[in-house]
This record gives sequence, C-alpha cells and structure tokens, in this order.
Amino acid sequence: MPEAYDVSGVIGIVDVVDCVRRHSSPWKHGPSWGWVLANARPLKTRDCKGAVGFFYPKWE
Repeated sequence: MPEAYDVSGVIGIVDVVDCVRRHSSPWKHGPSWGWVLANARPLKTRDCKGAVGFFYPKWE
C-alpha cells in the first residue's frame, strides 16, 4: 500500500442498483450475495470510522 494512501475515511459514493447471487465480475466470489454498483463518484476524503453493514457516519 502506498505511503500517502488515504485510509479510514469515505472516498466516494456509488448507486447500489442490484443485489445478486451470481455475477460475471471477477470481484464476486462464492454463493454469497453481492451488490451491483454503478455511477461511482469521487468525494474529497472525509474521516469516518467504518462499521459492518449499513451505518450512518458521525461527521462533525
């Protein structure tokens, strides 16, 4: 990982357009569910502690 790589923050936003069991993407593995994403847009990095699943960021 590069020294100047931003971590522990929100770096962009996408639209979730589907949730599938099978997909041709090389990123999709196994029988678990996967999100199909579209319209990715970068944002200025904002510090954000992550969480498992959906969550609401606590921004100051």
